[in-house]
Amino acid sequence: MRNIALKTKILRLLQGLPQDWIYIERKVLADLHSDVKEGVKAPINFVGKNIADVFKKDIADVNARQVAIIRPIIGANGAGKTTQMEIQIKKYVSDIFKDKAIFLFFDFKYISDSEEEFWPIFIQRLYEQIQDYHYLEQLCRELSKTKLKQILIRKFKNTRLVENVLYSISEDVSSQAKAEEFFYGSEISRKDISDFFNGFLNLALDLGKLVVLCLDEVQFLIDIDPTQALVKIILEQFIRKLYEQYKNKKLYIVISCLQNPDKREYDVLKGISKNFQSIVEGKEIILGNLTLSEKNAILNQVCEKIKMKGAERKKFLSQVKGRLEYYLPRELLKSVAEILDMMGYTSYSPEELRTLY
Repeated sequence: MRNIALKTKILRLLQGLPQDWIYIERKVLADLHSDVKEGVKAPINFVGKNIADVFKKDIADVNARQVAIIRPIIGANGAGKTTQMEIQIKKYVSDIFKDKAIFLFFDFKYISDSEEEFWPIFIQRLYEQIQDYHYLEQLCRELSKTKLKQILIRKFKNTRLVENVLYSISEDVSSQAKAEEFFYGSEISRKDISDFFNGFLNLALDLGKLVVLCLDEVQFLIDIDPTQALVKIILEQFIRKLYEQYKNKKLYIVISCLQNPDKREYDVLKGISKNFQSIVEGKEIILGNLTLSEKNAILNQVCEKIKMKGAERKKFLSQVKGRLEYYLPRELLKSVAEILDMMGYTSYSPEELRTLY
């Protein structure tokens, strides 16, 4: 009987959440003008390099040259866009730069059903990350204690906001509660939200921090507001403005967007805002279908993780050959999980079920 941990991992494959177990480096095989559908496409100077190398070069350039860079990652459902942000970029930044960097991640997928709800949720997610990683505390420690409030007012340009920022970094529990009531409360205004985001970014960048801003599933903004008002605000007054305002700072903006063959969501976004299009055109990383070598690399990893050998491995690969339809990484791994399930790898005994649930 196989151990529960292994079975749980295989079950996660079946649920389409494999990235913390099976992960392969993907190589840029063609430039953006190529019409190939397999592999990865990117600007021609990255051809032959792994996607990780693209991000590492971007981040090195941002940090060394103090220049803002924007990098869109596009592809169909399940192509691995979010994985690139969470495994490649976040891990690299946290490992190499540690307390010298700020990493912020916003997932726009199903974030809200309306523009009215969007902004309070946005500020809450920003505040949660800042608190979880103690970013404000770290930044404020580098400022003069005697002039802290004055400096923060210059950065945030909002006295009420600064009062709650100071509450949030206080050691007093009641003060922290006041800050949470403010940031999670119904009285916070659009101006407060804008001042907080811009003030925090301004403070971090002026202190020489590397700021990595990841915006995932940007196409969902179209669904939130059919009038396209919110889309234009995010594309023009948020993404483009940040990119241009901090062009000589250590700012790295990574955007992920769907580009399914039928809906072409990324093209729709660029059509909505020519200003947005002007800063992203020609900088994309396009995730296409897995190549044969990538498929084989994944299957070999599955065998290694499960420690399949000899006849067992041969049987698995035979089942794969007879049943598997290759498509995108997520779909491929779901199919692998179904084959493993059929072979009895995820069969739980009653005792194991009790342990799990």
